[in-house]
Amino acid sequence: MKRKILIIAVATALGAGSALAAPPPGKGGGGGEEETLGNNLSVPTLFVGTGPALRIPCANTPKAPGWDGIAAWYPYEDDLYWLQKSVATWSATCANGSPNMDVSADWGDNLTGDGRLSAGRPIRVEMRLSSTASETTGVSFPITKLTPDVEDRLATYGTNGATTLPSFAVYEEGAQLTIARCVGDDCSKLESPPIYNGPMGGEVNSTGAVVYGYNWGIKNTGTPANGKYRLTFTPRTAHIVHVADTKASICDYSKCTYVDIVVGSAGGGKPGGGGGKPPGAGGGKPR
Repeated sequence: MKRKILIIAVATALGAGSALAAPPPGKGGGGGEEETLGNNLSVPTLFVGTGPALRIPCANTPKAPGWDGIAAWYPYEDDLYWLQKSVATWSATCANGSPNMDVSADWGDNLTGDGRLSAGRPIRVEMRLSSTASETTGVSFPITKLTPDVEDRLATYGTNGATTLPSFAVYEEGAQLTIARCVGDDCSKLESPPIYNGPMGGEVNSTGAVVYGYNWGIKNTGTPANGKYRLTFTPRTAHIVHVADTKASICDYSKCTYVDIVVGSAGGGKPGGGGGKPPGAGGGKPR
């Protein structure tokens, strides 16, 4: 039986030095938002340049969750979990990557699913990159959503310490996002200037994965109006050789990826985007 009782166990000594270390430094959230402390890194990641804030230093040797601070335990389905947003720290394999890597791109589910996007409401734009070198894997501590009936951004997440060996996620600083309104249904021509053409920052989301994120309609741009739009993600040097979503496409010479979305009337919308995850909840598909 699922129990929702939070048990806080306090260790005798606080590991304050490691709990707040944040290399590689960087800003979380994207779109010019304030710098924030990242969650525990649960997906192995290659960093090219500066990345988002991490709770413990990036290291080739993974660090399992343990009693080096305040451990917040959550009983769930006859097991105990370390909570993602507690002081307890762990880290998947974390290493420096090289420029010009071949990567797979995965747009946020809310943009590529069968849900609806409504005018007048902020839209979360999210991107995940992963290495296509299948022979290169790292240690992961998979995250479980411990409160399944709760809205994603308000839910509780944690790991029981089990490990897997997935391919590396990739984060390369200097990625750009362009949001432009389409002229005509086929998006063969785009309005100029674009609604947004600027940096797409990084963060560690609720599942412990490093993602690029931008909140369209929160600060730098007005809320989306009715219409069709093309969203284009351009990494600094990485080559996008695969996209995880059938609705997305790869630009010429693998320099970028784009997806076309439809924003409908407020309260209704038209198919072509998705209602999926709310801002900050993460995107892409768990790996």
